[in-house]
Amino acid sequence: MEKENIFLEKIADILECDTDTVSMDMDFREDIEDWDSLKGFSMLIMFEEDYDKKVSVNRFLECRKVKDLYEEVQS
Repeated sequence: MEKENIFLEKIADILECDTDTVSMDMDFREDIEDWDSLKGFSMLIMFEEDYDKKVSVNRFLECRKVKDLYEEVQS
């Protein structure tokens, strides 16, 4: 659970929102009003730097929920 909380905090930081509003079931593109490709790119960089996990753009685009992203960095 601790790993999930840290991941959610990192996502909230990138999305520039309160950690209480981010959950594993959140559709990060639909639920964030000011979603843009820069936030997506920031997530890809965070995956590489913090989790040593390179996620392809195509795979990232297939992810809809925060839990999908979490599963990518944990695999």
